[in-house]
Amino acid sequence: MRAPAWVWALALLPRLTLFGYVAAQPLRAMVYADSFEYLALAGNLARHHRFATRAGSLDQGIPSLADPAVVDAWLAATAGPPFEANMFRTPGYPLLVAPWHHLSASPLFPAVAMALLQCLAGALTVVLCWHWGARMAGRPGPAAGAAALVALEPAGIVHTPLLLTDTLHVTALAAAALLFWRLLKEDRPAFAALSGLGFSAAIMLRPVALYLPALLGVFLLRRKKCLAAFLCAAYLIPALWALRNQQAGGRLIVSCVGGDQLAHLPGLPAAGPAEGAAASGYVGAAACARQGSLSATARAVLGGIAAEPVLYIKSCGRNLFYLFEGTSLNMLLDILYLGRRPVIAAGMQGPFQFARSNPALAPVWAGGLLLLLALYAAFARGCWRLLRAGRWPEAAFLVGCVAYFAALTMITNGSARYRLPAIPFLAAGASAGFSRRPLSPRADSRARG
Repeated sequence: MRAPAWVWALALLPRLTLFGYVAAQPLRAMVYADSFEYLALAGNLARHHRFATRAGSLDQGIPSLADPAVVDAWLAATAGPPFEANMFRTPGYPLLVAPWHHLSASPLFPAVAMALLQCLAGALTVVLCWHWGARMAGRPGPAAGAAALVALEPAGIVHTPLLLTDTLHVTALAAAALLFWRLLKEDRPAFAALSGLGFSAAIMLRPVALYLPALLGVFLLRRKKCLAAFLCAAYLIPALWALRNQQAGGRLIVSCVGGDQLAHLPGLPAAGPAEGAAASGYVGAAACARQGSLSATARAVLGGIAAEPVLYIKSCGRNLFYLFEGTSLNMLLDILYLGRRPVIAAGMQGPFQFARSNPALAPVWAGGLLLLLALYAAFARGCWRLLRAGRWPEAAFLVGCVAYFAALTMITNGSARYRLPAIPFLAAGASAGFSRRPLSPRADSRARG
């Protein structure tokens, strides 16, 4: 079954338009501090074959985007020995960025190349959502609405040309989730292994999905071969990376990001810098070795929650609100003005304050918010219809995955960017919600026209 041409066009047009603007000035792809770390790690991988940066170089903070010469000097300062192994980032994304360093002497050329690649990956995600939705509903018609919502979802468009893991991470998740969904109906160990490899790729691109395969294993408990194939494929490469971190920094851990995020919960000083996280947010091998274990950090967090439960509940509620309502238009302003916004900074503004402060973008913000509300409403309706059709494993799978990403974001840092991994699951459920016909008790492996 081939996706209609309009699905590709609707996905590519806004992404390539923004890419053209970013490519004219590559610094526009670097509005997140994370982007500089990825570029520095990729440069040392390409030239020195080390997943590391010069010791202490990232502790100096991120350069201002206002001066390209300062950016070039900062990148040069992170290259070469003495090296400090990085245990904060996983190597998937820098490995993809590294080869582009050999094609141009410009230090920012990889950012442009990756932005174009991510435009294609973003469009592929939309097409995967269309395929999944067509199979979920039993015919392609209802998948059209879900695919259109994913194609125009504002945070996905804004983050596509940035040097960040999000777009490729979501593509890997969408492919892995589609294969796993088929496992709910078919006893296919080969599908289980392929799905596990997809989740493994997603983890190595961005470790937020680290615990998801283990939780999904519950659906395969009665099929031992599928369960073994799925978990082995999902965790073999992350396990090898954890052994590398054990050798490099004395911590058997895939990434230090979990402890670092928990250690910086708003309003919980008991879990703050005393746990050893670097002030800049970067955690190298030495800092990660000093950082308390994830369990120790969690205990400190629980102590902070016990001391300030109301503050914690408010923080989680605010994070959840920003997660689901965010349009990322504040980041669009950063791209347009290279971080020098002519209007008051919108990073910590609520949605209505942002609309009042930026009236030119208010219609775009309102349209994006309505689009998100339509996606959520269709998802809720779709899950209810799946339950009524007796397809509760599919409904539990979709709701569980959305809840997983929402929960992780709620207890750490609310942002529209962190909603993106949940988008394929929301789209699949929304396709069932858009269907006007009754859902069949079992989804068709091939959608009917």
